[in-house]
Amino acid sequence: MANQFFYADGNAYIGSVAPPGAGESVNITFSTTDPTSTYSVWSISANTTSENGTPPFPDNSLSFYIVPTNGSFEQAGFGSKNTTLPTGSVTEGFVLYGKQIAYKTSADELKLQFWAAATNATGVWGLYWNSDGAAVDGAFPVVLKTTAPPVLKVKA
Repeated sequence: MANQFFYADGNAYIGSVAPPGAGESVNITFSTTDPTSTYSVWSISANTTSENGTPPFPDNSLSFYIVPTNGSFEQAGFGSKNTTLPTGSVTEGFVLYGKQIAYKTSADELKLQFWAAATNATGVWGLYWNSDGAAVDGAFPVVLKTTAPPVLKVKA
């Protein structure tokens, strides 16, 4: 089964379940007005409602960000126009490379440096941007795709 994408207290996570202990955590879906433009912001919508039956945030009100500064290994997250994002973070530059989400740098290089890092919960990983792609203990590279992987059947 493919892992899901989660919003939890402003940070991005992947896993089979939402991160435990978060004040607000929901499964999300990305959307953008133009997946071929590096100037479009990638927003999120909640796939579920909160315990009181309302969405935890208005659809498309939070934008995806990464911190692509040299040497950084920073958790990706989500913020609104009223949120102070981490120093060096960007909410633009994301584009599809085939069916994968990539980041296009100011030097017109496509980067695919998303990594998953272990959390203290089984089956939950933080989503990070690893600007240099260097190995990090407890982390591994991942691909963000617009389609789920195919289900393969093994013949006996």
